[in-house]
Amino acid sequence: ILADNLGLQAVNGQPVEANYMLGLSSFSMIVRTMAGVDLKIQQNFQRERFTFITMVEEYTRFLFMFPIIKPWLWMPEVFALFGYKKQEIYARKQTRELGDKIIAKVTAKVIQENAEKGENIIREGIVRKSDSNSENSTDTALLKNFIEVIIRDQMDPTIPREDVMTHDDLISEVLTIIFAGMDTTKVVNNIILIMLALHPKIQQGVYDEIQAVMGQCISLQLETIITAAVLGKLSRFWS
Repeated sequence: ILADNLGLQAVNGQPVEANYMLGLSSFSMIVRTMAGVDLKIQQNFQRERFTFITMVEEYTRFLFMFPIIKPWLWMPEVFALFGYKKQEIYARKQTRELGDKIIAKVTAKVIQENAEKGENIIREGIVRKSDSNSENSTDTALLKNFIEVIIRDQMDPTIPREDVMTHDDLISEVLTIIFAGMDTTKVVNNIILIMLALHPKIQQGVYDEIQAVMGQCISLQLETIITAAVLGKLSRFWS
């Protein structure tokens, strides 16, 4: 999706603002990997339609750049006097709202899956099925992302509350992963784009691998693609 968007922007030969699109693609990758949720934000990469990337940049500036460039802003009174405190509070609210939205999407998915299986979470708790032969088990619980596992634990009345992560702690974990992974993922994506642009042999290798994984099927689910990608990486590692 990122390559397609950049290609559409570069058709007219004009300079392309790739930084924001790299931010969107990196954020999308992190959320899909962490929560199994596709926010479909790369299809609409205009800045005004998705402000979280701007909030990440602003919050990073408050936390890391300002103390280095303007050390006098370490004083809370001065920080508030210049209006930065209000901006920081606004950025915090925006980022927390996004964390809530991501968790809400995963929660809705869990509730729907439980309803389809005929499980009554409130009165009976979550029914955990196990295969007598664990080596041959195909239990899909093994494929759950960590947010879904925590949410299922929160819904399970048989688990002691002190052993379950709270909603606020879960939001903190989600935002920490996003903030920690944004820069690294953007750098990796940037390097990948440069390598693809400069080396036709790499382009062909990537194309061949995509064809080997997906074939002629264009209706693969996200879980299938992720599983195939992981298996491909493992096979290269051990070969």
